[in-house]
Amino acid sequence: MGGIFERASKAKTRFNTVKGNVGTEELWDIPLSSDDGFNLDEIAKAINRKIKEESTESFVKKNSPVSDELELKLAVVKRVIELKLDWIAKAVDSKKSADRKKKAAQLLDEMEDSDLGKMSREELQKELD
Repeated sequence: MGGIFERASKAKTRFNTVKGNVGTEELWDIPLSSDDGFNLDEIAKAINRKIKEESTESFVKKNSPVSDELELKLAVVKRVIELKLDWIAKAVDSKKSADRKKKAAQLLDEMEDSDLGKMSREELQKELD
């Protein structure tokens, strides 16, 4: 059956946006949110609305090919959103970790400076020699 990206690329799936249709690979370049409506959140909401319009509750009938295509589109967009949110969270964590290490290095430098300030003139001269 294949993964959702494989199925979407094989079907040459296109996504409607306020700036025209985009391919599956172009979703990675679209922001999660924006003021102009060109974002993944709006694309997902539009697909979800279409799914609700298309769906008819039945326990006997299979989904139409249109419904299957919409479900695939929604799954792809949701996965791109999920991955982008995960990358953002990891970047924030990485920045926090880097900031913490930088602060620790600064504090160590300050402690060393403080220790040097407590040394006698003779001890300082020995450090220099």
